[in-house]
Amino acid sequence: MDARALVSATLVAAVGVALWAPAGVRLLTEAPAPPAEGALAEAVGTTDRGTAITVRVEAPGDGASLRQGEQRLRGSVTIGGDSPDPRVALALTVDLSGSAFAPTPAVCGDANADGLVNTVLDCQILAGIAAVDQAIAAGSVARMGIIGFQRFAGPIDASPEPGIQGLVAPDADLDADGYPDLHEALRGMQRIILGSFAEFYGGTAFADVNNPADLQARNVGQWRGGTNFEAGARGTCLMLAAAPQPLRKAIFLSDGKSSRGDVTLAVPCSPATPFVTIATPNRAGILNYGCDGASVRDWGTLQVLADRSGGVCMEVADEGTLPQLLPRLITPELRALTVSVDGGPPISATPALALPYDGTGAVGFEAPVDLSPGPHTLCATATAFEDGAETVVQRCITVTADRPPLVDAGPDL
Repeated sequence: MDARALVSATLVAAVGVALWAPAGVRLLTEAPAPPAEGALAEAVGTTDRGTAITVRVEAPGDGASLRQGEQRLRGSVTIGGDSPDPRVALALTVDLSGSAFAPTPAVCGDANADGLVNTVLDCQILAGIAAVDQAIAAGSVARMGIIGFQRFAGPIDASPEPGIQGLVAPDADLDADGYPDLHEALRGMQRIILGSFAEFYGGTAFADVNNPADLQARNVGQWRGGTNFEAGARGTCLMLAAAPQPLRKAIFLSDGKSSRGDVTLAVPCSPATPFVTIATPNRAGILNYGCDGASVRDWGTLQVLADRSGGVCMEVADEGTLPQLLPRLITPELRALTVSVDGGPPISATPALALPYDGTGAVGFEAPVDLSPGPHTLCATATAFEDGAETVVQRCITVTADRPPLVDAGPDL
């Protein structure tokens, strides 16, 4: 995929999820003890990022006795779920400069209950919520946090526990209200006008977003406007540096250009953290700056931030597509489903959902196999792509074609 992709409403479904890690291939197979005849067969593997991929052969059963001739192999591939080893710490970095509170042509509602409808920030909040939900479903993200930036930057408190809790489990709900705490942290991002200046609320204390008085207690200091990519990148690097997970990544959103700071002083992070930077349209729905948009006094662009961190920059033509795009940066892309007989050439399986598939849950498939008399090894193989690395998960079964084929006696008389 081109390092700069113009993502529109029609193209967003084709966006790959893994654009920054070195390529590699892992073949994951399972070789259990011989099962009982007709037993369900499955293999569970994980991508390098820790997302579980399960390949199941549902029919025929392992050890089954079959008729000779054409048979149908049926199964499913499940993406995500209970990952055996979540390995990723993920940061979502959101532009909270003045233009983020301007209305756009996109339809995103009032996601943070600030009385301003269809703003850039409203769309970014909805995208963040979708990303949280996908992180929960994928199972590969152990900790996730949010950084807000304008002239300054800071973590958005994501937990009702004392102090600033930047990184939390995606599914944490410590206030037991039925919503992930990260949902509430995202919906709490807003500003209010106080006389001649504004203050940004959302970074010092976790709050109930349905309680205006609670929101007004969340002051992280004066909101001064401006767009400082260096501050946003530094805040992101600092937060992820505290994560114990071996893998880190950041999604960095902005509709503007940097007006201060020097992004080259902030990245690369230590430990290494690739940034997917996303250039979004401005308040008029126009992609003014993009990845290479000139910054004031050459203070760095989104492309520079991506390049120096080992990531990629993407340009989004419609702010309203962000809730569909961000989840695709978290979940592996299922690219191929094949079956084989006795190590022969792969046979393309027919999936229940179109490939490439970049969601979570199960995808059914079936394929024809032609069996000559005798024992056979049938294998189902799924190929997924995540963060630049290809993972292959394969499950094989043994069957015996020891029954005569059905004979067509011709038309009924």
